[in-house]
Amino acid sequence: MYALHRANLCKKLQDGLVFGFGNKSYLRNGYDNYYSYRQNSHFLYLTGVQEENYAFLLDLKSNEFTLFVPKIDALHIVWLGGVPSLSEAKQKYGADHVYYITDFPEHFKKQAANKKKIYFLRTNNREVEKIFKKNLKAKPLEKELLEALAQLRFQKTSHEIELMKKAAEIAASGHIEAMKKCRPGLYEYEIQSYVEQKFREGGATFNAYDSIVGSGKNSAILHYFKNQDRLKKGDLVLIDAGAEYQGYASDITRTFPVQGKFSQQQKNIYDIVLDAQLKSINMLKPGVLFKDYHLKAAHTITEGLRDLELVKGSLDALKEKRVDRLFFPHGLGHPLGLDTHDIDPHRGSKKKLSMARLKQDQKFEENSVVTAEPGIYFIQALLCDPKNRKEYADFINWKKIESFLEFGGIRIEDDILVTRQGPVNLTHKVPKKISDLEKIIGTISS
Repeated sequence: MYALHRANLCKKLQDGLVFGFGNKSYLRNGYDNYYSYRQNSHFLYLTGVQEENYAFLLDLKSNEFTLFVPKIDALHIVWLGGVPSLSEAKQKYGADHVYYITDFPEHFKKQAANKKKIYFLRTNNREVEKIFKKNLKAKPLEKELLEALAQLRFQKTSHEIELMKKAAEIAASGHIEAMKKCRPGLYEYEIQSYVEQKFREGGATFNAYDSIVGSGKNSAILHYFKNQDRLKKGDLVLIDAGAEYQGYASDITRTFPVQGKFSQQQKNIYDIVLDAQLKSINMLKPGVLFKDYHLKAAHTITEGLRDLELVKGSLDALKEKRVDRLFFPHGLGHPLGLDTHDIDPHRGSKKKLSMARLKQDQKFEENSVVTAEPGIYFIQALLCDPKNRKEYADFINWKKIESFLEFGGIRIEDDILVTRQGPVNLTHKVPKKISDLEKIIGTISS
């Protein structure tokens, strides 16, 4: 798989030399307690190496791949274990040549000497900059490399899709387990533990991101990570959690009632969110603009809120005013891959594009993967803001809104593979119909 990634990069850039060092570990606290190591995603995409202290050279004309591995001593082996030998690394990673990391300056200088274009893959490892500053007259190219990698990573290969299906399957098992064990009286962190235990059992070494388990009003906090409150009967609980499998992320959100039965008020809002998600997913195909994808959900939410008489006025006026942003204050989705918020051809160039510009310009491509995550939230900071009360006086039924201020929020999220034959829901195994949810919630006593 990684050999194919390198070959595709060679085809795109054609000539020159790419070099890079993997990420370094971050110290968490003390002098020897580090955060769990995670490789730079671009580095992982090209090499398959998930360990620290590796480097590589890639000749773009010949596709010659040279890997540099750590040179360790007995003390390292005692405390941290060994690393592959040169021959083992060559076989494991499919390198043409393998040397120790201490030999990198010599080989870099030799290979860079006859190359007009030198591309630098920047990671959090700044030590490498000392090497190229000594051996290069001109600053190496970075932007061009990032743009090429963004274009390649946006369209997944068949091997990548299989890994993402596995990540989705593992994440699905965690969400289903949490649903089965959910009941009033548990703490949010207990629900989190049920989810993440299944992640580890399934072979996911890491979460794709910190899990969100928000109950009651916490379900309206978009990135709620405290997970400390107790689940109460009558409240909703929102679980946003994904597994990372061999570097590839899944990203799933489900919202459901703690006691297993939706109230009518909860059903009304849930139905709007689910309708918005299904309609936006159904329109996905190569060539569709992200802007249109997002607006399909936004307009569906607006229409649903109007049917409930929470907002008022003509649909055209409501859409023009973008009233939906008071209830749906985030994008419909994002690319997914080696990163949860994965690289795309726009962000790959590091251009400072506004969200509006991004949604207008970005088109979905064959085998791109995107999340579909509409939501409706009753956020007091927005809905009780005097400025918003005044600005939206003609569009929102503030009296009816009062009865929703303790509601929290509902989000439903799936991971969608875009194909010419139609959208493929990678996370379809997680229940989301109200009838299916009510059958499964609380069926196992933890």
